[in-house]
Amino acid sequence: MRVNFHLQTLILNDFAGIGILKNSYTVFGLLIYSAIMVFVIGCGGDEDDASFINAYPSDNSTIDSDQIITVSFDNIPVSLNVELQGQQDKSILWELDGRELTLQGYPKFSSGRNHIIIISWTTGRKILNYTVPPDDGVPNRTPTTDPSEPIVDATAEPIDFEAEKREIQQVYSAFYSTFNSRKLVDIQNLWKEHPDHAQFRVAWVTEGFVEPVGPTAGWPQIESTIVSLWFAQDTARHNWTGSNRFSQFWIRRAKSDPNTLEASARASASYRTQGSGTTYAYLIKNEHEDWQLQQIDSVTGHVVDMGHGDPEISKYFTDESAKVP
Repeated sequence: MRVNFHLQTLILNDFAGIGILKNSYTVFGLLIYSAIMVFVIGCGGDEDDASFINAYPSDNSTIDSDQIITVSFDNIPVSLNVELQGQQDKSILWELDGRELTLQGYPKFSSGRNHIIIISWTTGRKILNYTVPPDDGVPNRTPTTDPSEPIVDATAEPIDFEAEKREIQQVYSAFYSTFNSRKLVDIQNLWKEHPDHAQFRVAWVTEGFVEPVGPTAGWPQIESTIVSLWFAQDTARHNWTGSNRFSQFWIRRAKSDPNTLEASARASASYRTQGSGTTYAYLIKNEHEDWQLQQIDSVTGHVVDMGHGDPEISKYFTDESAKVP
């Protein structure tokens, strides 16, 4: 409908400039204009209003490396683009047939990795996450007898949740401060670089539309995104706002490596001031390391009000069994 409005404005401007025409020509011209607008309003706009319906396999599924993914829309998406993010050595094949999009890794999706597929079109955007197990075809799990894989020690000391919460708070407070003081090196020191999982995203509302930036994957892309936010003309004056302390925590041992702790956390904060926003974060702590930030996602209160406030970082979890009081 925004395109149609633009067309209407152009036509009106054209007729406004024809002040010297005789009345008969003016009436004739207006009749032509009316006919055009009936055609535009009756036939235009539907293509620009496509919405995502579903994907098969569904989002966050485990798939084979040669899996063909099918995505359905309720209308034909315009200006469609598909991107496999964070993997320089791989690409994705896609084909749109009417309202159905098919996707396939090229030459295949990499084994033992998480894959982030970003689909964008004129009026929408959808991010899909898929995991391909290692080459042996067996998803990562906590083993019981295989000596080549980590084994959970039943006598291991329980997690000291209060101590872990304090350390996680320090990481987030440091990120909050260094982001707002534009200290890129200090931010990088808080980040756990990992080609599959490092992600950064922020989203706000402009003129009634959600404006997402990311999720970008891998530190080089994250660095570029953060620097752009700091110095681009439209965003340079904005900071992380709200609370610099998390209010909710989920902590557990990683399923793929019980010697590693992982945590999700949430704060009443966001990049840019637009109502009461939310910041989501995912962190990890290896056996001989401190907690390090790995993924962070921010949505403003206006984004939440529009029904788009869910996190889009791939590793964020809220298992009830991992909830910290």
